[in-house]
Amino acid sequence: MVPRSGHVVFDPASDHINYSDYLIDVDSWAAQYTDPSSLISPSEPTTSFQGDLYFPQGQNHPHHSYDHVPRTQLPTHQSIEMQLTRASPPPDQQNFVNYNASSSLFTDSYITSNQFPAPPSTASSTGYPPRSPYQPEISPSAPSPGSSDGMYSSYQHSDPGMMFDQYQPPPYAHMQQLSQIQQAQQPPIKVDYSVMSGVPETSFDASPEPESSQSAAQKALAAKSGGRALGTHLEPTVAKAAHDMRKIVACWHCVLQRDKCGPGDICERCFKRSQRPNADCGLGCNRLKLIDLSPYFLPSLVTQMHEDANLTHFVTQYIQQWGSVELTVMMTCGQDSMPRIPVKVYEFIPRGDALLVQIQYKTDPVTHTRVAIQKQSPALGMVHINHNEEKKYDRYITEIVDHHLDAFGELCWMEDDNDFQQKLFKLMTRVKPKSDDEAKLLREIFRLIVVTFIMSHTLTIAEETKVDTLSRMHSYSGHNSYVENYTSPRMTNRQLKYFFSRLQRSIQTTVLNKLQQIFKSSKGCDKWLAAFIAVLGMCMALEDQQKTIHLVMSTKATTEGLDQRDAQSQADIACREIDKRMHFVQQIFRWKYNRKHNPMRDADHDWEKEVGFGDANSVNFVRQVAQLVKENIDFLQQRQAVSISSDNQTKYTSRLVGQFLLSFWLPSV
Repeated sequence: MVPRSGHVVFDPASDHINYSDYLIDVDSWAAQYTDPSSLISPSEPTTSFQGDLYFPQGQNHPHHSYDHVPRTQLPTHQSIEMQLTRASPPPDQQNFVNYNASSSLFTDSYITSNQFPAPPSTASSTGYPPRSPYQPEISPSAPSPGSSDGMYSSYQHSDPGMMFDQYQPPPYAHMQQLSQIQQAQQPPIKVDYSVMSGVPETSFDASPEPESSQSAAQKALAAKSGGRALGTHLEPTVAKAAHDMRKIVACWHCVLQRDKCGPGDICERCFKRSQRPNADCGLGCNRLKLIDLSPYFLPSLVTQMHEDANLTHFVTQYIQQWGSVELTVMMTCGQDSMPRIPVKVYEFIPRGDALLVQIQYKTDPVTHTRVAIQKQSPALGMVHINHNEEKKYDRYITEIVDHHLDAFGELCWMEDDNDFQQKLFKLMTRVKPKSDDEAKLLREIFRLIVVTFIMSHTLTIAEETKVDTLSRMHSYSGHNSYVENYTSPRMTNRQLKYFFSRLQRSIQTTVLNKLQQIFKSSKGCDKWLAAFIAVLGMCMALEDQQKTIHLVMSTKATTEGLDQRDAQSQADIACREIDKRMHFVQQIFRWKYNRKHNPMRDADHDWEKEVGFGDANSVNFVRQVAQLVKENIDFLQQRQAVSISSDNQTKYTSRLVGQFLLSFWLPSV
């Protein structure tokens, strides 16, 4: 740009007058006259400078490994070529004075040099193509993280360096004082002559910007901040495609690799992936949401009896008349260490003896098989099922999680001949969540394990209150009645399971939704620990659920006259479906994390320094679990090999858990 008469040029090398007052006056004037139209000259571009520098768009320049440079708000006209203009008139109305142009500050021409090497242009092999100083510039596309085919993702990353191109501005432009001071952290732009370092930062204003350039710059600025600009809309075809994909749902392979998915039974990327030799397509082109796994984890074989219609039919079928005396019976899911829950019940006259006998199961310590035991059951039940009482039973689960979790861990796997699961669960309860969101997820995981245990075991009358409560019944026949431990009114137990079944479904839905959110949104080590404990907890709960399926079908065969082999065949099918779906969840976890982040296998790595992983407590937990796995490797391998069968149900503990934990030492996918 050519300095013209009446425009200010500062020469601190030859002039000793302090002009800082004028600079301050300019700033003061700018502060008092806040009308945007008053802050710029008529020839000044109207493009906002409230953003980072633009970078070339649509050019696939390779990334350079520059050190990060904090960006300064600079105008888009970067490289300046100047020609000499001689002496100026005396000071003007604003007291601006030009000084001797023969000063060493000026030469006939000088050009600011690039601070960083500019990338080669794809448009020309001989140099850089001419470009308008107002051309919006966007950084080159960044490869999609984890992308198997090297495609570029739709979002852009800004290069840490700044690229400058030369241009020749129009001769009628003029200069004015810079209205915004550069950030202190920004390194100065390298110039051909060292004397320029002492010149105050100034801005060279060019001719007004065309409307098309303004629009392009605004779009580029909107792209830099993420998302489209406020008030703009997608092209109709793009909007329709996005709407359709929200209905179709992206497949898990594309989600985990941050690829753009497409419609069809097999999306285009999964099809290409399957054509590659030795490609691991373990997940397949699967668009299934985790919440859709709920019917497999809670099959109708065990939930159907707890539906409203079935419970009403059960009461009508087996109860002839209700009594008028209300009793409060204290029920519990564990005699010694679990809290009690008061239940208001009434005595009834039964139809037949079906409700006067209850089948309970225990594990033979010698043969390690399930043994059915028939016990006398008092004729007590709830007259009304009030859904508002569901909150009371929800609080019962929460009380166990908040105050009795260690005792519950001892109770839950008390009949097993190996303490691996108890130790693992205790380690899980010692993890300190690093956020409220993570704390809520861990809490729901423990609630899921507790409610699944309640559904798989009989709720019994607390021994300390049993005699006092049952002695008030009309049918009570003295101290010889109900002498055995673990006495339970069958009807009351069935009605309580109705509430806990609803809670189990609700808690499982919460866990699956949260786990899906983690799998789809988190990056790097972030949320690894929460997802790890969530999958472990689901494995523990589902192992218990598989045992329950066998027991429910065995009880149905006894009480409803079903063929035992047919009943257990249905149970086997339901258990295998759980295996298949839980393996799918484990595979998602493995695809998402194990290739780059495997704290179990690489336990000695300093994971505390990894962004988002956690603190020393998290690292210590992972190392303790890894050591526990190594100490029980033979046990876990044996349990992993246990097949689905009613005869093997007592060996289901640590079967899914072992499968998940041992997968960390498998070859990376």
